[in-house]
Amino acid sequence: MARRGSFYRRLAIISIAIISIYFITITTFQLAFGTSTPFMVVVSNSMYPTLKINDIIVVKSVSIDEVEIGDIIVFRSPLNPRTPIVHRVLDILVNEQGVKMIITKGDRNLAPDPWTVTEDLLIGKVIYVIPQIGAIPKFLNTYPTLKYALAITIIAIIVISEYIDYRRSHAEELDKRSDDNQENKETT
Repeated sequence: MARRGSFYRRLAIISIAIISIYFITITTFQLAFGTSTPFMVVVSNSMYPTLKINDIIVVKSVSIDEVEIGDIIVFRSPLNPRTPIVHRVLDILVNEQGVKMIITKGDRNLAPDPWTVTEDLLIGKVIYVIPQIGAIPKFLNTYPTLKYALAITIIAIIVISEYIDYRRSHAEELDKRSDDNQENKETT
């Protein structure tokens, strides 16, 4: 029975390690880039050809004072703050109260956006683009059942491989005990 306990203990340790690595990795990226969303998938062609649908962008938090004309920034839509927008900085204005406002435009769009971006809407600046990899998480988010099936499959593979390893080591230990018992009988 002690053997079975060691199997479950190993399984628990592996599970805790995987979950810990996942959360530590996410937290590390969030701290390193200063934003809760350091990675985003491009979902429109407004920045084509610079950014294409399914590109992953790496976003670093910046203050409005660090933004320059020509930068590609991510900001919350003034019309729907839950929607992030990725556009290029066309101009930076300062109003009478000294508040900076950013004029943005998608590279593919004919006209600038009909709003200005202020510090409270700014999420960050695009610092790197990973082409087309975003299709994978986008696909998995489109079909959540597949995402869960994939997670369950990975978990099942880990459990099965651990069980096989447990059975193999248990069988080897039984063989060793059998050999030791046989040697003891022969020497007596």
